[in-house]
Amino acid sequence: MKASRVTSNVARRIPSIAGITPQALFLVFSILIGLTASLTMPIGGGADEPSHLARVEQLANLQIMPVSVGYAEGYAVDTAEAEENARLYGGWGDTALYDLAKKGTLGFQGYQHDYTFPLWDDPESMSSLEYGENGTEAHVFSNASVYAPLVYAPYIVGFLIGRIMGLSVFWMVILMRLVGLAVYILTAYWCIRIIPVGKFPLAIVAFLPATMASVSTVSADTVTAILAFAMVTLFFDFLLSDDISTSRWVALGVVSLLLPLAKMAYVPFLG
Repeated sequence: MKASRVTSNVARRIPSIAGITPQALFLVFSILIGLTASLTMPIGGGADEPSHLARVEQLANLQIMPVSVGYAEGYAVDTAEAEENARLYGGWGDTALYDLAKKGTLGFQGYQHDYTFPLWDDPESMSSLEYGENGTEAHVFSNASVYAPLVYAPYIVGFLIGRIMGLSVFWMVILMRLVGLAVYILTAYWCIRIIPVGKFPLAIVAFLPATMASVSTVSADTVTAILAFAMVTLFFDFLLSDDISTSRWVALGVVSLLLPLAKMAYVPFLG
């Protein structure tokens, strides 16, 4: 217990560097990097973003379980046209949203055509269409179909707001990105402020370019990162606290249960 008090006192004596607190440093850099990435990264340019967009749409439409679809020449086809042994999963989704994400991905990676910026000036893009305006088609997103609704919660909220507002599919995705980014920044800021030791290391990890590139697009990693940061924060707060209250036990238990729901790799935390 004495060692805990000593460690805690040292942490309190190093609250900032040159008058800048770790949480303030994180807030400034995360907003600058996050907004830049969210607004300029091509739709579909994030890691597996087309698959994550399709899964968000599916969950927002209350379709929890994915369906079996076929795969032919790189594009999804109707189940009726698929081979009987097909075991790829996905669902039906908005044609304009899928077209926007697919062209953004292929163009950004240089596989199909040069990426046009700004995208809304591309005459071949469906980015100006409203959601539902151009029908639906089958999509394959086996990689994202296994994720629980929890990891997409912020994006589902953004999707529903965008649909209610009648936004084009382009601005709907931008809104989804911004909602996810805002949730990440607020929760990471709280973690950095609360954790008793290692504030600057946590702040630096939280706004690393690789981290910000991921959380600035539609991704399953945003909520996973939030829960991981919360787990580390609560662990050290628990470890160095002289007063282990019931609320601390409950918070640590809840995060320990939610983290494996985000990524199965974290199942050991249940122990």
